[in-house]
Amino acid sequence: MSTCSGIFICSVSRGFTTTRRGMMHMGRSHLATLIAILMLFSSLIAAYCQEISLTVHVHDPLGKSLDGIEVRLIRGVEVRRFVTNSTGYAEFKYLEPGEYRLEVVVGNVTVGERAVRIPDDRLVDVEARMGEIELRLLNLDGEPVKGLRVEMRAGGYARSA
Repeated sequence: MSTCSGIFICSVSRGFTTTRRGMMHMGRSHLATLIAILMLFSSLIAAYCQEISLTVHVHDPLGKSLDGIEVRLIRGVEVRRFVTNSTGYAEFKYLEPGEYRLEVVVGNVTVGERAVRIPDDRLVDVEARMGEIELRLLNLDGEPVKGLRVEMRAGGYARSA
């Protein structure tokens, strides 16, 4: 037995100190070991999550890559958003394994979607069901009509020019 601060009688056994009041204190070497193990464990978890990513390529029905398109990755109530880069790619990092729903959105209209499974799916292609429309309004003489407003609507989305 040894005296701790002259107030309590303590017993020391294998790095742990127990006071008369039943409090247990860990020795410095054991505490340092425990902290090192916890840091190693947390870095392994972070590295595992960091490795899991999903790359999405968005293209139109003709295969042309689409830039500036919003891509949503949904799992439960969690929604991650990314906008495609100039080559039509979006990348989602630090994903947990599981089932996700992928949506390609223009305005408020979902123009493409699919289910993905992480970590099985790492690179996916999604076709955006959209295209370009060239509209020319001509009078009976074949000349352009001026001063008209054209509005196109689809699925609650409207565009005018």
